[in-house]
Amino acid sequence: MTALHADAAKSIGAGVAFVEALEIAVEAYTYAYPLILMEATRRLATNVEFPDFEHGSGAPPNQFTHLRSLPDATSIAAQRPNLDTLYSALWFDVENEPLIVTIPEARERFYALSLLDHWSEVFASPGTRTTGRDAQAFAIIGPSWNGALPQHLRIYRSPTALGWIVGITQLNGPTDLAAVARFQAGLSASPWSSWGQLPRRSRHSVNEAAPLSDPVDVVASLSSSEFFSQFAQLTRQNPPHAQDYPVLDRIRRIGITLGGRLDLRAISAEARLALEKAPRIAQLGFQAAYEQSLRFVNHWHAIQRPLGVYGTDYRLRAGVALTGLGAHGSEDVVCFGVSRDAAGEPLDSSCCYRVTFPQGQLPPVKAFWSLTLYDQQRRFADNALNRHALRFGAGQAPLPTASDGSTTLYVQRESPGPTREANWLPAPHSGPFSLSLRLYWPRASAITGAWFPPPVRPAEASARSAPN
Repeated sequence: MTALHADAAKSIGAGVAFVEALEIAVEAYTYAYPLILMEATRRLATNVEFPDFEHGSGAPPNQFTHLRSLPDATSIAAQRPNLDTLYSALWFDVENEPLIVTIPEARERFYALSLLDHWSEVFASPGTRTTGRDAQAFAIIGPSWNGALPQHLRIYRSPTALGWIVGITQLNGPTDLAAVARFQAGLSASPWSSWGQLPRRSRHSVNEAAPLSDPVDVVASLSSSEFFSQFAQLTRQNPPHAQDYPVLDRIRRIGITLGGRLDLRAISAEARLALEKAPRIAQLGFQAAYEQSLRFVNHWHAIQRPLGVYGTDYRLRAGVALTGLGAHGSEDVVCFGVSRDAAGEPLDSSCCYRVTFPQGQLPPVKAFWSLTLYDQQRRFADNALNRHALRFGAGQAPLPTASDGSTTLYVQRESPGPTREANWLPAPHSGPFSLSLRLYWPRASAITGAWFPPPVRPAEASARSAPN
């Protein structure tokens, strides 16, 4: 598409009244937000000399970085961390040539590599669920690349030249760290031109002037001119999806086109004012869209919209990006959260709670599930057992059940007794807390909302229905 240019006779957008111009500008900001946030995140993560193989903080383009350590109650780097999986990540650039990715044999381990385009949408998810556990290789090719590749390679055409691989690998407790590290070490990536050659360790140049701030804050600090100029330029390498042309036609009316430069002098005063006011209004809108996507049952909540692929629901896409960029597809992971008991009262560490799954109604998964507890800062709570989660499924010991086949989990400060400690999740020493229930490779009932977790009940209310 051609670059934006000034019409000598009339400013672009002059025929659009301010109210409509503002509406379009809000749509434009919402549509562009994930692209700009992805780019800010990419710049921060790839602005390093060498890959970080310990903390997973970043790596140069087309190279993997891995998290190989477990967070604990002293960790403050991330909110709502999990102990179920270790992360791997790679920011790819396939504008000029394909990237070849190899994966080792996973054996009985669940893993998923979500391939996100630069609009933050999942376009492929090789892993246990989709491609199986055998060793394998695939190629990511750019939107305009044409050429021949070996027939045995699985090929994924990325809709954009830039993108992100977000990987999760099942971890079966601290004693499993070394085995997961070996699996992660077997993940490799190479440009097509050097595939099969010995990897060369070279220092990646670093931009010392680049901001080290949280990418969300970086994007929030951009002026409307900087934001929309970045948007126009990024679309040169990262074209829109096929369903996006209606919104592109809309935003063109106020002077924003793809692949060019935004010249504020060439657009009408109404359009300029609309672009200045759009960011705050848009953010409120897509934050609301995210909250409206939540469904509440038994005071548990979960997003009841497909994650990873959003179609033309740009408000939800932007809301998910703002809340947690890099979301996996719902087919790989579903998460439920709760901070209130069955009566609607906030969960408090001074109380004892029970979560009872009737026989045959455990979380429906093909891999495994976990229940994790967080304190009021959304971090792990210190406790004598150093236990922050309970897990069940592949690679885990079965949870004890009652004579009627039900399974009860105990959430409280003190031990529920020696015979119940295997099902005990210690509560904080004081204050409110919340729980997250994560399902890996969930069955359809969890994805569609036909299944929801049972309520969290105070011990007194649970005694009659929880004999174990």
